[in-house]
Amino acid sequence: MTKAFYVTTPIYYANSEPHVGTAYTSIVADVLARYHRLRGEEVFFLTGTDEHGQKIFRAAKEQGLTPKALADQLCPKFKELTPTLSLTNDHFIRTTDPAHEHAVKTLFSRLIASGDVYKGQYKGWYCTGCEGYVDAPADAKPTCELHGAVDWLEEENYFFRLSKYRDRILAHFKANPGFVEPTSRYNEVLNRIKGGLEDVSVSRSSFDWGVPLPGDEKHVIWVWFDALINYISGVGFPDDPERFARHWPADVHLVGKDIIWFHSVIWPCMLIAAGIEPPRKVYAHGWWTVNGDKISKTKGNVVYPRDVTAKYGVDPLRYFMLRELPFGLDGDFSLTAFTRRYNSDLGNDLGNLVNRVLALVEKHFGGVVPEQGAYEPVDAALRATFEAVVPRYEETLGRYEFSLTLEEIWKAVRHANAYVDQTKPWTLAKDPANRGRLGTVLGALCEGLRELSCLLAPFLPNVSEGIRRQIGAEGPVRLPGDLAWGGLAAGTRIAKGAPLFPRVDAP
Repeated sequence: MTKAFYVTTPIYYANSEPHVGTAYTSIVADVLARYHRLRGEEVFFLTGTDEHGQKIFRAAKEQGLTPKALADQLCPKFKELTPTLSLTNDHFIRTTDPAHEHAVKTLFSRLIASGDVYKGQYKGWYCTGCEGYVDAPADAKPTCELHGAVDWLEEENYFFRLSKYRDRILAHFKANPGFVEPTSRYNEVLNRIKGGLEDVSVSRSSFDWGVPLPGDEKHVIWVWFDALINYISGVGFPDDPERFARHWPADVHLVGKDIIWFHSVIWPCMLIAAGIEPPRKVYAHGWWTVNGDKISKTKGNVVYPRDVTAKYGVDPLRYFMLRELPFGLDGDFSLTAFTRRYNSDLGNDLGNLVNRVLALVEKHFGGVVPEQGAYEPVDAALRATFEAVVPRYEETLGRYEFSLTLEEIWKAVRHANAYVDQTKPWTLAKDPANRGRLGTVLGALCEGLRELSCLLAPFLPNVSEGIRRQIGAEGPVRLPGDLAWGGLAAGTRIAKGAPLFPRVDAP
């Protein structure tokens, strides 16, 4: 049985509408899913919403709603990310789905039976915003970096014996140096593990919004313990072992840096305790700010993906967020920077290249891709650039260096534009004796556009399809085969369309 490529986003907390920071992880997951599908692999891409816990319980109460009613109200806004961002997720999971709740109870029951869950008394600080425990003395009055003040909590809870698995998770880290990326996060988590692990409370009894604990329904299961299990419940655990075996372990969990501990320590320890293999990789990216400030409704700086895509299109937003910063680092979203990249990279570089090449083919060869003759050094140099991009494209994508992958593609875009200026096809067209040479130049440029449509397919799927439609490239993209030079046959009819990126004014 062939193992499918399995990529996940975190399941998003359904207490407010998704913003561009939320969109980022989904875009990256979609790039990986598309890339592996284009390589002929079976892929499963999972996303969804986390709908239990005290944060939603409180938010619903403030709005005079039941927690389920609030989740039902907000969940569609997260589902709308799929068309808004051109995502290709295979499933959208909700932690209120009966199948998921069944999986949570099944795993929890296993840990109770093995003795890895026991009843005790919790006393400590708790951040409702993070739905996480804060390690600080009783008299410390700590704060959360993200949410400010935290609450003191005292209640009877069930605990997971996390401390028991300290040596196992430490050995897993040392045997798998790529388990957590980027490297800075790996080292950060590893050092914290070396400092020791404490058992973690995995139930709450002060409110009732969650999955009831098997055998003691006065408790609900801690929202993080519940939420993490979505990664296996979404692929068939526990009732479809064949499907589960085909997809698990996940190839990569994509998460924000604030939840790296839950995913890289608590989650794999839960799985090891239950006799299940840990995921292969957890990749933690940075946070997005807007105009230099933390995204906040109070500050009025929330940028919603639907607003950006409605005005500028889907692919420009995907391009900006993938190109603007190395994956793993913090980034800043501003409409000034966005429109600069839109007009420069997309409009002037890529859009202008497509427009003028196809206009020249239409004008001088009746809209048919011309036959290419012998290559001169300038033509060979263009082909060499495209051929050199391919291995670097695959290497950088394999390392999740999406901004570098796009930079490699843009080396080819810029070279193609320079090639137009060097060969001057409009001058060649003035002398009938140069018609063969003109055909070689424009044929090479059409082939370059075909290759660009393939390279861009995981990143800018709509633009890729638009270019392929205009140059007459038929059928779906297949990687890496379609990246070989020479795939566009002479005689192919083009269909020049409207500009791909009409110029926009900076705000």
